Amino acid sequence: MYKEMISALVCIVAVLLVSGPAAAQQEQLKEAVSASARAFSFQPVEYIPKDPGDSPATVPAGINDSGIVVGTIIHPASFQSPSACWNGACGPEMFIREDGKLRLLTGPAYQGHFTSAVGINNRDQILLVQQNNSGMMNQHDKYFLYDMKSKSFRPVSPFVQVAGSAAPIRMMRITGLNDAGQIVGFYRYKGKLWGAWGEPVLGSAGSTDEPTEGARLAPIECPEGRNTKALAINNRGEITGSCEGGNRPPARRGFVFRDGSMTLFDAPGANLTEGNAINDAGVVVGEYTLKPLHAGLWPVTGFAWDGTNFVPVVMRGGTQGMASRATGINNHGQIVGADGDAGRGFIAAPTARNPLRSAR
Repeated sequence: MYKEMISALVCIVAVLLVSGPAAAQQEQLKEAVSASARAFSFQPVEYIPKDPGDSPATVPAGINDSGIVVGTIIHPASFQSPSACWNGACGPEMFIREDGKLRLLTGPAYQGHFTSAVGINNRDQILLVQQNNSGMMNQHDKYFLYDMKSKSFRPVSPFVQVAGSAAPIRMMRITGLNDAGQIVGFYRYKGKLWGAWGEPVLGSAGSTDEPTEGARLAPIECPEGRNTKALAINNRGEITGSCEGGNRPPARRGFVFRDGSMTLFDAPGANLTEGNAINDAGVVVGEYTLKPLHAGLWPVTGFAWDGTNFVPVVMRGGTQGMASRATGINNHGQIVGADGDAGRGFIAAPTARNPLRSAR
């Protein structure tokens, strides 16, 4: 997960450094920023380090109905040389933002190194992940459920019991949770990615030993043999994520999985669309990339979608273009994400002109 976060942020920053974009792209970016400014009012979420020479990126991962935001802080050294971070000298730090104040939370394993937030529910439970500083991706990821009231950690089994498999399979990522404590994520089996959701297997409070029992999670499969990345689940059991690959464009399509049926969606004009979070009204937030109209990179842009209306979500103020990711949404319609300009986090609150349906 840590490497994926670094890669995504590096791509966002790299987009902003591309010089001389085509006029058509500049116009599209301008329109997206204007539409976002009409629909949302933005509040920055930033970590102010003690060292004035440190300028980390602040990446929110989720927001609950009480307005508590969780996320991850990534320091500049992680961008410059991610491989140098495996000695524990740098890497991600998890934060909790409550009542406008931001504090760090250190996970219980690996001497507190490499703690990243996955999400938060309305029971003030936080799903987090820690990665061993050996740099072995996935194989050493440890997931924990942190209870803010009792201030206790419980390990979460990263294994899923798959029909036809002799042994439990380690999930590639656990990506979210809801108020019922159900989790969602994805795993690799028979050459492709499958989504999964359901009740996790939890270890004892205070232990750092992950349970080896595989959770009996329900599988989710994209059509056309595409890879399935299930990324978030709401309290109705609705799931969003992306379907990737296949023989027909777009290369990546968003999906909503509801009552055993999957609906695919694409942001207008996009080649890549991904749903990162979904609230109980069924409003999805995520990111899209338009089909390139010229050689070079096209910015990744955050969006919100209610099944009818697409609205860009990007904080105004970028100096070299625009790029953003929308990563979480609560039942008040508040959205969190990260702006590509200097890696700033944000909370986007809907305005009176916001066209999204906030409830069914």
